Parts: sequence; structure tokens; C-alpha cells
Amino acid sequence: LLKIRSLIISRPTSGNCCRFNSTNHLCGEGYWVWLIPLPDGVMSVGIVTDESLVPFESYRTADLALGWLATNEPQVAAAVEGREMLDFRTMRRYFYPVEDFLSAERWALIGDALGFSDPFYSPGGDMIAIANLIIVESIRRDRSGTLDDVTCQQLTESMRRIQAIATETIQSIYPCLGASRVAGAHVVWDFLSLVTPMVLVIRNFNPGLYDYLASPEGHRILGELTDLHQKQGQLMLSWTQEESSQLAPGSILDHTEKLY
Repeated sequence: LLKIRSLIISRPTSGNCCRFNSTNHLCGEGYWVWLIPLPDGVMSVGIVTDESLVPFESYRTADLALGWLATNEPQVAAAVEGREMLDFRTMRRYFYPVEDFLSAERWALIGDALGFSDPFYSPGGDMIAIANLIIVESIRRDRSGTLDDVTCQQLTESMRRIQAIATETIQSIYPCLGASRVAGAHVVWDFLSLVTPMVLVIRNFNPGLYDYLASPEGHRILGELTDLHQKQGQLMLSWTQEESSQLAPGSILDHTEKLY
């Protein structure tokens, strides 16, 4: 299981660079720490973990979280030491799957009401976009009298499967985050097989794709993708036990080069 907690601290006074304005990920086995700059000189620091590897009890309070950072990310701990903490929150077991989505009775769920997977690749916006596109096309078909309950049930099942694929794919990287070369390869695989396809669906959505997602064939392909991601996750996990799983200290992983 996974947990998330965030600290809000005064923004560091270090020099500016384009990287500073990104969400930066500091990773280790079973966890990642986010650094997100906010307005008014505030920095958000968040700890996200796989609870089977990093117990929630080790950082469930503000003091424990600061101690956890000192042990696992000492540079972050040093940067936040002595700065004002504006807020502290925890959220344990934040994942919840899609159950209901679309009804022929003219209602649909979207956003956090629909479900939540994992924040590592920030897939929430993609899920919202796909749901919006399906809902808009459903409204068109309802107005033309061609929307039926079977179609709504089929589309709901597709959304369940899409979210499940995203969740399982992202969460499979947590045990690999302490193996730098494996983690880099996992990210490349995830972008090619998860992030990019979701973007292509969003940018090229059309009535034919709507019908495909509402069909048994669409469900079959989503099932095959689920199996593929599960097998790839096991392969990556087994790679973490090999000597080739780590990059040399201080080296940079070039995603355009051979990773193995």
C-alpha cells in the first residue's frame, strides 16, 4: 500500500534554474520525495512510499517525517532545517479504483469522484481528459437517442481497466526506485507504453474510438495490456537483483542510449 504526506516549507534561496520550477523526484527503494515550488517563496516537500517497503509509521508525524528525511534524504533535511513549516498533512492508502462512471440515466463521475491511482506520473489530468471526452460523446449520443445502458456499462468497464493499468504500472516502479538503471529503464517503458498512449487517445479521440472502448474487442486489448504490464513489472523487479541494475555514482542516465 502507498501513503502520501506533504510538508510546506519556506522556499530555499538557492539560485534559479529551469529545473527548479519542475516537480523534482528524489528516489530510493520503495519511495520518492517530491520538491514542488509554490507561489510566494514556498516549497512543497512530499514523501510517497510503498508501505510494504517503507512503513507509514516511520514518517506519520511532522517530527518523524523530518527524521525520516534526515536518514533517507539528508540534503533535503539540511535544506529544510530551521525553516518555517506552514502545513503538514498525511493521506494513507490514497488509491481507490473506478467503480461507477457512466449511466444511461444521464449522470457520470469525473475527477476524484471517479477514482485515483498514483501521483508518480501525475496521471489524474489524463484520466480526467479521457473521461471528459467519453462523457461529451455520450451526451451527443443521448441527444440523438442512441445511448443505451449496455454502452454505458461497457465504457465504465473500460475506464476501470484503464485506471487499473495506470495504477499497476506506476506502483510497480516503487521496488525498483533504489536501482538507478532499472528505474530509468522503467520510466522509459512507462512513458512509451502508458503515458504516450494516453496522450494519443486524448489528442485523437473520435466516435470510432468511443465505439471501440465500448466493445468486447476493446476490452480484450486492455486485458492484454494489463498482462503485458504485469510481466514487464516482474522483469524489471528481477533485474534489480543483477549487478547491472545500478549506474555508476554521479553518472547521468541518457535515455537515448542503450539501457542494458
